[in-house]
Amino acid sequence: MRPAALLTARAGLLAGPTVLAFFSGGFFTGPRLVAGVVAWGLLAVAVVAAERPAGGLRGPAAAALGGLALLTGWTALSSLWAPLGAPAADALERALLYLGALGAAYAAFRTRAAARAVEPALAAGTVVVIG
Repeated sequence: MRPAALLTARAGLLAGPTVLAFFSGGFFTGPRLVAGVVAWGLLAVAVVAAERPAGGLRGPAAAALGGLALLTGWTALSSLWAPLGAPAADALERALLYLGALGAAYAAFRTRAAARAVEPALAAGTVVVIG
């Protein structure tokens, strides 16, 4: 069951940007919120089904996730003084989407063999969108 769940999380993460591209790239609130919920759901699946425990976050991965988490927090905080509330909320939604997707990608693609599929799959998605 765990390998199938992890494979589903990986497939969802690799297909997500391509699917979102067909909905105006996530520019509008509806598709962006759906993508955010899916990203955080995939994070939960990937953490539970990961081959190795998610503990021991170190090095560049810790810096990337920590930096993005800090940016997301700062974006949420800055909405308190933003002159326009809607653009600030949009920025927070995007930051939360990115944080969920990055965390899910870290949990799902921890092995070298799994990580090798990322670039070709994302490139194929780009070709599909451009075509």
